[in-house]
Amino acid sequence: MRVPKDLVSIGMPAYNCEAFVKQALDSLTNQTYSKFELIISDDASVDKTADICKLYTKKDSRILYIRQAKNIGFLKNFNYVLKKARGKYFMWAGCDDLWEKTYVEKLYTALKNHRGSVLAVSKFNNLYRSKQYDYLKNQHKASGLDHLHSILFFMNSRNLSYYYGLHRTKNLKKIHGYHGDSRPFFHSSDYLTIFQALLHGPLTYVDEILFIKRDRGLFTLRYEVLKDLKINRTVFLKILRFLLFPIYYLYDLWFSIQYTFASDLGRREKIIVIFFSCVYFMRNIFKFFFEVAIGIILVMSGIIERYL
Repeated sequence: MRVPKDLVSIGMPAYNCEAFVKQALDSLTNQTYSKFELIISDDASVDKTADICKLYTKKDSRILYIRQAKNIGFLKNFNYVLKKARGKYFMWAGCDDLWEKTYVEKLYTALKNHRGSVLAVSKFNNLYRSKQYDYLKNQHKASGLDHLHSILFFMNSRNLSYYYGLHRTKNLKKIHGYHGDSRPFFHSSDYLTIFQALLHGPLTYVDEILFIKRDRGLFTLRYEVLKDLKINRTVFLKILRFLLFPIYYLYDLWFSIQYTFASDLGRREKIIVIFFSCVYFMRNIFKFFFEVAIGIILVMSGIIERYL
């Protein structure tokens, strides 16, 4: 089958997302840029995700729904939709996220107008309990950056929403898609995926809030569970994952140094990137222990209020 010119491939890995997938599909199918294919890979969901997605395939021929025979895990599922992509441009879409109707059009236009760029992104908000939050306050500073400063800006901001920007498919496939490794819990890294992509070219930026990233409380208002002291298995796993962040930062540092050495950057640029990788690693470790201290204070204050 002939692939339409400037086709955008949207890959949506899905698993047990019946609560939000309809909103996500409505948000994508109503995009002003209509020349796209939407590839849904259902990782053997056990809820009504399949029924909802199949209903949308009947309404929109641009949607391809694939159900995995068994659960393959989110890392393989993210890379599966990339492997199936036929378009010149590609974006991952979370099955619980939302996009302004001009999201694809404006990011496509930005990439098309900046031929050297490998990734187009926009400002974003977090969505938590039906309320939007500006999680990163310095998003507007990303405009007009060259290749080196694109890398440095991303390293400084650590804005993982860029993962869900619009990529050049060829570049993403060149770096083998979503980065995977042996770190605990996640076995993958959004940070390293973006970092690798930017080693091959700069990002271009649309200074508008076009993307709404749904958060489950891991980032936005993360201390609420400590204030309430309602510790259950889900909350315990969130806290445990947070406490493992120094290990994640170490993995990111190690692989970013390897990827930088193997890149086509000049010697001077490699030295600068590796130097700031180490600087930001130390800053993130300091920030982590500062946040742990805040958490301990909140727990202790909660105990004092409850029992005194």
